[in-house]
Amino acid sequence: MRPVSVWAFCLRLVLSITVAAGIVFGSVRLPHVNATTVALILVLVIVGLAAAFGWAEALAAALTAGFSFSYWLLSPPNNFGVFEPQHFVALIAFLLTAIGAGQLSALAKRRSLEALARRNEMEQVFRLGGALLEQQSMTGALRAAAEKIVEIFGVSGAAVHYCAAHTTLHAGREGTLIPDLKLCEAAEAAGLLSQPESNLLFLPLRFGEQRLGSIGIKGAIPEVLALAIADRTASGLARMIATEETRRVYAKRKEEQLRASVLDALAHEIKTPLSTIKIAVTTLRSPCSASGLDRAELLQIIDQEVERLNLWVDEALDTAMGEDEDLRVKTEPQDVAKVIAETVEECAPILRNRHVELRGARALPAAELDTGMVKHILRQLLDNAVKYSPEATPVIVSSEVNCGSIVISVVDNGIGIPEQERSQVFDHGYRGAQARSLAEGNGLGLASAKCITEALGGAIWVTAGPSGGAAFHLSFPLAHGPATHGMNA
Repeated sequence: MRPVSVWAFCLRLVLSITVAAGIVFGSVRLPHVNATTVALILVLVIVGLAAAFGWAEALAAALTAGFSFSYWLLSPPNNFGVFEPQHFVALIAFLLTAIGAGQLSALAKRRSLEALARRNEMEQVFRLGGALLEQQSMTGALRAAAEKIVEIFGVSGAAVHYCAAHTTLHAGREGTLIPDLKLCEAAEAAGLLSQPESNLLFLPLRFGEQRLGSIGIKGAIPEVLALAIADRTASGLARMIATEETRRVYAKRKEEQLRASVLDALAHEIKTPLSTIKIAVTTLRSPCSASGLDRAELLQIIDQEVERLNLWVDEALDTAMGEDEDLRVKTEPQDVAKVIAETVEECAPILRNRHVELRGARALPAAELDTGMVKHILRQLLDNAVKYSPEATPVIVSSEVNCGSIVISVVDNGIGIPEQERSQVFDHGYRGAQARSLAEGNGLGLASAKCITEALGGAIWVTAGPSGGAAFHLSFPLAHGPATHGMNA
């Protein structure tokens, strides 16, 4: 409550005196108005003035009412006679009414102001908690706590110490005056520590049995409010710790899933060079083997496939042992057409001279991709297209922009996938009845492709191809970069 100026106080006194005198003076001019009625009206007016202004104004009105009432309304009229019993009783009654009502009014106002102050303090504390909830990292939460304590509670400085990271963040013009050593002591203390000579308060931050750190506040602030600030700050930091732990566990689980998927994809890919080597060796051992030139070509194929196997085995070992840095998803703006072309070239042994038709717009924007991971997926889709479609039919690989994403499609002219099975083909170990009858497999390839795609922030799904085969689609978000050349139709 703001203090009343002298002029305002004088004006209220004059108003109170005028109202009391005016009621008595006016009642004298009215016919058939007795003294009892006027006395009750004056009592009510004095109570109202006490509630509206305070006990000083009510006391002035009571004195005015007592003398006016005695002078005009009590017999004999126009005579003060204050020391006569009835005059004296009237004056004392008005005075007691004014003093009592004033005290009650002051008490009610004081309690109202205290309740309002407590409500404002709690609102400020909840504002602090809300600021902490908006943060996404522990460093951001510590910085926000220090800055918001200064901003919201009007202190000259604040510091928040976090024990686990040995980190202290200061805020305010005098925040750096809060000693770090004292903050470390406060983190181990049982309760509030104060330095009245320096206007400093130190409070431990605890959440249950956890000792999180401490806060230091420089400035005039009630201890009860400081304790509420510490409690809210500790709750916010504990929530941030729990959130970061949840993120860490989730990231670890996703990393393990990705590692398993990459291993599945590698295991699937290793079968292709093994099959090629097997065919080449069988041909060389055949009694009807070809000329020396053909034998040299077959030996070169075996050498290339062994080298490819060696690289993939090394990659599989690194992945299994968690030492493959490339396993970490690193999406960057990439030329989609270039990634597709490189993958098709690398998959020549898989394709077995199958014609691959590349389709796409003349110019496509870049997409956010991890090249190595996307190549794993495309190799799997190309291998499936070759396995489950006739040898004379082409495989179509296309790319386009659709709904803010780059969509890559691999389409074959094979047996297709029944609609009721399309939601299951990406399940781990699942193979459709038709697929089992046409080619060997373990049902890991598409499951690993789905996991890798989702780890890249993309999506994968299957539809029916234009000629009845299967059309697998991959979508990845567009990158904020210049357009790149697409594939020629």
